[in-house]
Order: sequence, then structure tokens, then C-alpha cells
Amino acid sequence: MRQVTFTVPTDIPSYRTKEQVKDYLRALQPQFGKQWGDNGKAVGIGFVWLTKKTAPRNVVLRYVAGYLVNALVAVRVLSPDGKKYIYNLEQRIKPAYGAQPCGTVILREE
Repeated sequence: MRQVTFTVPTDIPSYRTKEQVKDYLRALQPQFGKQWGDNGKAVGIGFVWLTKKTAPRNVVLRYVAGYLVNALVAVRVLSPDGKKYIYNLEQRIKPAYGAQPCGTVILREE
């Protein structure tokens, strides 16, 4: 079992900011090692995101998870075949009271 935790120093990914997240993940790509989820292995993805946006709803969790998975596949951290075998770990969005918005992301491969 492999596990990695990293921090993304931006607000929650949206349609407008998803390129920033991809650029940041490209810079981290050498640290991830070989592709995650290759050979049909299950990959868990979880995150805790601090945001300055008002009233984050539970619907946003689905979009954030989708943007993260697509960004990880685009920068070749997550295998396109492994995209089918993703399960959810803890996923939360919290308000950032006086702190900088950032996200802590966890990847776990079984």
C-alpha cells in the first residue's frame, strides 16, 4: 500500500482555476513515483480544503473530486485505467477563518 499527502496552495478548484492546480501538480509529478492505479489497482482520494468562498455546499465536493481526478490524469500521476477504480476517502470543505485558502490531498493505493 502506498500513500502520499500533499498541499495545494490555492482555493478550491473551479472551472476558472483548474489550470493552476494542473500546473502545481506538474511541478510535483517527479515526487509521486510511478503512475498510481496502474494494473487495475484501487486508488483512494481524499481532501480537506480551506476556502474563503461563502457557503460551500456538499454539491461542491463532487466537483472538487472530479477536478482533482481529471488533473491527476492529465499530468500522468493517475493512470487513465485507474480512474475507474477510485474510491472516496474523507472529503471536506471548511471555511478559512483568517487563514490562506489551501487544500490537503491524500492519495492511497491498495
